[in-house]
Amino acid sequence: MVERQGQELNVYYVADVRSVVGRSPAMPGGVTVRPTVQPDIPALAELYLRAYDLRDKTFGDAVAEMASAFDGSWGVLWPDASPAAWIGNELVAVVQAVRRPSRESMPDAPGYPWLIEVFTDPGHRRCGLARALIAVACAVMDAAGEGRVGLTVDDDNVAAVALYKSLGFSAVT
Repeated sequence: MVERQGQELNVYYVADVRSVVGRSPAMPGGVTVRPTVQPDIPALAELYLRAYDLRDKTFGDAVAEMASAFDGSWGVLWPDASPAAWIGNELVAVVQAVRRPSRESMPDAPGYPWLIEVFTDPGHRRCGLARALIAVACAVMDAAGEGRVGLTVDDDNVAAVALYKSLGFSAVT
């Protein structure tokens, strides 16, 4: 957990991977899903800027942030557990997972696979994309024998917290 002037900012959440898979619907129609790969970094950066409405960030800033997932800054990226949703040639949602969080970036995070990014294009929110992609990631983790998965979320991100809780995630205290 990260604090800012005595206020919680980020909260760690964990869930049972099988429970997450069991609570998730199928991928919406017309969506192609595949693992994210390094050549996707420009598309990831564009989506990142749109999803978070980061007007104070440049495309170069977003590219650097997305590249950090591939360079191990957050842990070793797990490509098969990092699905991206595409409609035609447009990236509309992504989940990125690491096998274990980096101790340098998240020293007190539990030692589970970790979802380091979950974001969706604003025009495609509330369609079940994030929910379905999280389930895809968790199915890969389950098949690999992992039992738990973690993530970090800003405690004031009401929509994200509601999604994660509906999938069976609970805050680590």
